[in-house]
Amino acid sequence: MLVDYGDKEKVSELPKKLTQENAPKGHKPLKGQLAYFAPWNNFVIYREDASFYPGIIYLGKIETGLSFVDEAGKIKVHIQSAP
Repeated sequence: MLVDYGDKEKVSELPKKLTQENAPKGHKPLKGQLAYFAPWNNFVIYREDASFYPGIIYLGKIETGLSFVDEAGKIKVHIQSAP
């Protein structure tokens, strides 16, 4: 379940921490990008471009069907890696 965090992000707490091994120090996310926010153990989908911030680890991006992130409130999503 993803919930709004301000007007720039949809977030969800993960059940366990992800490794940060070999990850960059931070990232400047763009709309539609997926990231791990290590300080809070959150999975994030960015609704808008954001500033560089330490602890953001880029995971990928949404290629199509991005309009759902503009919907306010909680949303349920299923995410899988591309073939």
